[in-house]
Amino acid sequence: MGSAENSPGGTDQSRFPGRTLLTTTTRNPAAPASPRKDDLSSKLPVVVSNRSRFRVALFQHGCINVGTNQPGTPMSLEYELQKYPKEIKLKDGSKTRLRPLRKDDEKAFFEFFQQVPEPERMFIKHRVNDLSIIRDWCQNIDFHRNLPLLALIDGKIAGDATLHQHHGGWKRHVGRVSVLVLPQYRGRGLARALVNEIVNVARNLGLDKVEAEFIGEQEAAIRMFAMLGFSNLVRLEDYVKDMQAITHDYVLMGVQLKTDEEYAGME
Repeated sequence: MGSAENSPGGTDQSRFPGRTLLTTTTRNPAAPASPRKDDLSSKLPVVVSNRSRFRVALFQHGCINVGTNQPGTPMSLEYELQKYPKEIKLKDGSKTRLRPLRKDDEKAFFEFFQQVPEPERMFIKHRVNDLSIIRDWCQNIDFHRNLPLLALIDGKIAGDATLHQHHGGWKRHVGRVSVLVLPQYRGRGLARALVNEIVNVARNLGLDKVEAEFIGEQEAAIRMFAMLGFSNLVRLEDYVKDMQAITHDYVLMGVQLKTDEEYAGME
């Protein structure tokens, strides 16, 4: 896009730092009632913000679909996405690269789930051994409802954490986090780092609470979430069934979020 010409009122690029100016035309009031092209000489600037350009970039890279921005959806999600990709250091000194799921992750994301041990895969809600399920996730991305963050080590998906949101209804202020790390990458603090990342995103989006759901046998995961500040909300015996129709206890944990301003007020 080219820069705009200065308007008669002195509007120029310097008055809108960080933005691109486009021009549009308007009829000269002194011109005849039936304007001709040569009468449309005055020009006014139209400001295109960085946020607009960023939305276009997200769409072009397959990160969002047009029309997913529902009324009332926090626009700060777009600013949160600008933080990625980002690199973080794990407790063993190794590094991982975090970024949102993309359309072209379909094959790698499917292979990621196939590396999950079969007994653990039975605890996953969806049939992740079905390629069509993974394809649907990758081709119909809507970060306003589900924001999957991938952790890559040496270019391969080592873990995934997703923030699930409700837009409307009783739980519109509550997010839900799910996390999965492959066995060979465990013990490095990757799952903890992913959960912390999702909780921070949820806080920045203005959510009040974040929940996490478990099968009763997922004791290690339950302990880790407890260490991160999640408390037990409910435990229901033999309440859910895995993919083999075996019943298990259902555990719901949650954490109350505080904004930076609330923390500052406690000092």
